[in-house]
Amino acid sequence: MEAQGCLPFGITLETQQEVDDFAINYPGCTEIEGSLIIGNLFGTNDVTNLNGLSHITSVNTLALQSNTYLVDLSGLDNLSSINKELFIYGNNALQNLN
Repeated sequence: MEAQGCLPFGITLETQQEVDDFAINYPGCTEIEGSLIIGNLFGTNDVTNLNGLSHITSVNTLALQSNTYLVDLSGLDNLSSINKELFIYGNNALQNLN
C-alpha cells in the first residue's frame, strides 16, 4: 500500500470513539501532514487505547494530553517518524513510551 498524506491542518481526537473511527473516517490516511492531538488539554477523556491509529506511519506533530486512562502507546507501533514535535502532558497512567 502506498503512503497517503492527509489532514494538512491536523486533527484532534478527544474520545475513544473518535480514535476507533479514525480508519473509517480517513481510509488510506497513513501520513498526517498536520498535528495529531489525542486528548483534551483542559479536562480528562475516555481514551484507553490507540489501536484505531495503527496504520499511521508519520505525523508532523504528535501531542498526547490528559489521557487519564491511557497506559501504553500500543496502536502507534507503525509510527516511524514525528517530523517536528512530540508533546506528552498529563497522561498519569502512561507506564512507558514503548
